[in-house]
Amino acid sequence: MTLIDGYNLLHALGMAPKPGGMSLERSRLRMLEWLAGELGEEAADVGVIFDSQMMTGDNEQTHRGIWMRFSRGQSADDLIEELIRQEPVPARLTVVSNDHRIQVAAKRRGCLFWDCEQFVDWLQSLAKKPREEPRAEVGEKPLAPSGVEMDEWLRRFGAK
Repeated sequence: MTLIDGYNLLHALGMAPKPGGMSLERSRLRMLEWLAGELGEEAADVGVIFDSQMMTGDNEQTHRGIWMRFSRGQSADDLIEELIRQEPVPARLTVVSNDHRIQVAAKRRGCLFWDCEQFVDWLQSLAKKPREEPRAEVGEKPLAPSGVEMDEWLRRFGAK
């Protein structure tokens, strides 16, 4: 599981709203869209925590697999620290925040922690790696060749 300090990441990405620009809600949505696109299937293993003293309605939501929680009656930092304390297997938790207090809390519990820039660099490095083609397990029937592969084989062996 990865816990992200939402507004820290929003600012680190340069997506924080500017005066006269898009709303805070649209900025959050833009960041979540970017995250979901970068993470793909791994998005379901990510939680983003946002400060929200004046939140009305449901304070827990999901967007394209990413779990979001808005702090209510406490700061996002307090909520992240609480979630770190509650984690039954801290070594499996990665915390993303530029806040030194959060990093200390994560380190104290044995969690992995990254600042937002490290996290963004990691995400961008994933995008640069070529995706491996699925392979058949030993003893399984091999995957069928693609149309391009089949045409090449037929051409090489004189059947076309």
